Amino acid sequence: VIVWLDSEHAKIFKLAPEKKQMEMVKHHTHEHHTSADAERQKHMDKYFKDVAHHVESIANELLIIGPGQAKSQFKHYLASHSANLAKQVVGVEASDHPTDAEILAKARSFFKEYDRFH
Repeated sequence: VIVWLDSEHAKIFKLAPEKKQMEMVKHHTHEHHTSADAERQKHMDKYFKDVAHHVESIANELLIIGPGQAKSQFKHYLASHSANLAKQVVGVEASDHPTDAEILAKARSFFKEYDRFH
């Protein structure tokens, strides 16, 4: 499974030889420049919980990619809120805003290389 996410939405792809499955999870922010850090974190935790819920039943290997800090924050969220899913994370990589085809190509390349060493 590959998850591309930023602070606003996530694209979740399950790679399978015969087809691809894709889901989208959107984070509806009510963020204002004056919002408190605790309130922003509460919204991010709900977003990450939603993404984790979509991923947990389909992932046995999880690649997280995306721009900015959301990918690392999601990995840290999993470590503290979903230990089983956190164990499935095999990589975290930077990626701007690729097309779905580019995300899938990156995932296939990553997992091909990952499989060679594991």
